[in-house]
Amino acid sequence: MVKEVRETKAIVLVRDKAKQVVAHALGMTIASQGDAEFATETLSFISASKKNLEDQRTFLVGPLNAHVKDINAKFKEWAAPLVEADVVLRKKVLAYHQEVARLAEAEREVEVVLGVPEKDLVPLPAKLVNTPTGSTTVRKTWTYEVEDYALIPKAYLMIDDQVINLAIKDGTRKIKGLKIYQKESLAVR
Repeated sequence: MVKEVRETKAIVLVRDKAKQVVAHALGMTIASQGDAEFATETLSFISASKKNLEDQRTFLVGPLNAHVKDINAKFKEWAAPLVEADVVLRKKVLAYHQEVARLAEAEREVEVVLGVPEKDLVPLPAKLVNTPTGSTTVRKTWTYEVEDYALIPKAYLMIDDQVINLAIKDGTRKIKGLKIYQKESLAVR
């Protein structure tokens, strides 16, 4: 259930004015210096209004977010021993299963060489373990590890925008495969 957010007078003023500003902006034509100056005044109002709304929002949600962060941190702390035990036991059960499977496979190979019929071969270990409180299943999933970055096809590589933008900010102007250029944007204060 979503509760109604209490609107302050400042929020109501900005909200009501915002509807008028949108209609005005949609109808505005910038064809002269005077039009550009009027648009700049409107943009300054919009910028200040957005900041005002953001200040109101952070004032309202800041304490809540801090409380949520504290709760999440506490639960993570409380769960840490369980997470550790989970990881340890999963590794041990998997290692046990792998060792039993290895021994059974070795024994089956000897039996095959000795001519033991298929139906009489040592069975491979069960992949499923059931107990009254739960079960575990050994399953195989596909995964990967990098052996040589240089051999990975380009389709599987990802550009790191942060690293590139930092290099550009630090003065790099040429990077093979990239066009580095200046683009205009409008700053409003």
